[in-house]
Amino acid sequence: MSLKRQRSLVWLVVLVLMFSVLAGVTGCKTKSDEEPGAAQSDSQNQAGETSGEGQTGGGGEGQSATKVLALGEKGSNKAVSEVEIAKATVVDNLSSADAVALLQNGAPGESPEADKKPASGNELLVVTFSYKAKQEKILIRPTDIKLVDGDGVEYQEVSTSGHGGIYNQDPPEVGVSTQVSAVYEVPEGKTGLVLTYQPWGDTEVVFKVR
Repeated sequence: MSLKRQRSLVWLVVLVLMFSVLAGVTGCKTKSDEEPGAAQSDSQNQAGETSGEGQTGGGGEGQSATKVLALGEKGSNKAVSEVEIAKATVVDNLSSADAVALLQNGAPGESPEADKKPASGNELLVVTFSYKAKQEKILIRPTDIKLVDGDGVEYQEVSTSGHGGIYNQDPPEVGVSTQVSAVYEVPEGKTGLVLTYQPWGDTEVVFKVR
């Protein structure tokens, strides 16, 4: 092989080597440029997945709902150490013996119950609470309670006269079990009745009446 040809081959090899080195450097630079973005994207995806875990929408699953208590089951809030619906009694007249026994306590000057019957197809439901107040002058007032049925219909309290009713209740002793009753006029045999007790600014206690 002539000297001239040998030199040509040498230069060819050198050029090939230089091209390979340049290609390698370019490839490394491109990869290093891309990797931070890819890493950032992966990091963002992971952060998004993590932030989504455990989140619940308003009113969706995961939000704690107030427990609905059965008759005789006790609840509490800031106003009372315990409260329950002791019983729910159907009467045919506010002046009947059953109603008077729940609404009147024989206090001096106590007015008798009115002669009031429910409208045709309705009945009077006397809901009797038993509770212990945490401080003085804690009464269960008409504005503290609400009775609704499964259709969302709200029933208003019937006005009563006795000191055993919510309209003229005597202040209870602190920590002493006290009974007081509220009267509602509801359709005969109506079920799905739920009563909520919630003094102003306090937490609610919910009962299934029947």
